[in-house]
Amino acid sequence: MNLKLRPIKSEDLKKVFEWRNDPEVRKNSLTQHIISMNEHNQYWNRFLSNEKNLAYIIVKDNSTDIGVLKLKYQDTGTSEVDIILSKDYRGKGTGKQVLDAAKEKAFKKGIKKLTAKIKHDNIASIKTFEKCGFVPNLVYYELEIK
Repeated sequence: MNLKLRPIKSEDLKKVFEWRNDPEVRKNSLTQHIISMNEHNQYWNRFLSNEKNLAYIIVKDNSTDIGVLKLKYQDTGTSEVDIILSKDYRGKGTGKQVLDAAKEKAFKKGIKKLTAKIKHDNIASIKTFEKCGFVPNLVYYELEIK
């Protein structure tokens, strides 16, 4: 599969909204509720207003949009990776290809370190990131008090 990254455009945001609200994506996201269009637009306006943040549509074979890659600026030389893939392209090695493209894009942009937040039960993503050289660095615990 031939993948390319192209900068995200405002007309892509409806498609990203649909991908983001897919039940499997929500299950594996840090924010799991159904996102309203208003919340989605506010998020993307904030994200894109920071010129150090980068967002790309993942394009298969120069014709099919299959997901979104975000590189969120953390501090000098460090960005956080976030990937959402359309359901037809999960579990097929696409994530590894996207991470390889993300590493190349980050290098060209002068980013020295990529981080990712992955839920402990998102085994597919953990395996993909580890195959691409990411190593666990922090354990985060939480407790819901009822």
